[in-house]
Amino acid sequence: MTDSERQVQIQRICDPNPDVRAHAAEQLCYSSTIDDAILNALYDALMNEVDSYVAITQSVTLLYLGSHTHIATASLVRCLYHSEEEIRIRTVGEFDSSGLQPIFKTVEPFMVLCLRDRVSDVKYWTLKYFQQVGSTAELYSIREIARLLSDQSVEVRNEAANALGAIGPKAGIELATLVQQALNPNNEARLPAIYALGAVAPDDIGTFSVLTELMEDDDEDVVNIAAIQLKAYPTHVEQNLTALLERMEVCNSNLAFCLAEAICAALTPTE
Repeated sequence: MTDSERQVQIQRICDPNPDVRAHAAEQLCYSSTIDDAILNALYDALMNEVDSYVAITQSVTLLYLGSHTHIATASLVRCLYHSEEEIRIRTVGEFDSSGLQPIFKTVEPFMVLCLRDRVSDVKYWTLKYFQQVGSTAELYSIREIARLLSDQSVEVRNEAANALGAIGPKAGIELATLVQQALNPNNEARLPAIYALGAVAPDDIGTFSVLTELMEDDDEDVVNIAAIQLKAYPTHVEQNLTALLERMEVCNSNLAFCLAEAICAALTPTE
């Protein structure tokens, strides 16, 4: 990079127009010619930035580039608690990105507080973050996520169940709550809860019994999804194989296919 090219980039990073500053920061993520002078200019710009939207872009860029990570992380955390809900939504939305994985654990305590936000979109995107955190989520986070299984928003309830499923057996401390949501015929978000059961409590006899109970539900989608989740219960599928095969003989073709898939997956030896 020539001195003149470097100077142009630095000028755009410090431009009076916030749109230009944001675009200049974003473009650095795709540049192969970035040196310390440019990174330091971006850092200085962030420290003096008055526009929160621009600050979010500048912070994310620094994190992508692995530069001034502590300051960039602190800047994002500050935006998580901004008085404007659109800024909070934009900030938590940035965490639905694998590029920010290196700081996922650093920000987890702050993200848990976002699960208590009054705005559904903030909770929604925060739950997306926890789906990426997966099994490394702390127990205090799992408790807060489970609380959202009864949120007023269907979308939030969906993502809460998805997050528990992504966390896996560690989320078993909230299995009873998940089962309650899966069994509730009035819960519009019960399907993700059923999906999560196999991940949260694999090969558990109690959960296997819940799934077989759900296979008697009036909702065909519930029945089929419950059947597919039996693949996570090899011990109990083998013990109940005769009954499952008899069920296949008398059920409709969709359920028969789901049962066949689950039985094959359950009885296939894992490497």
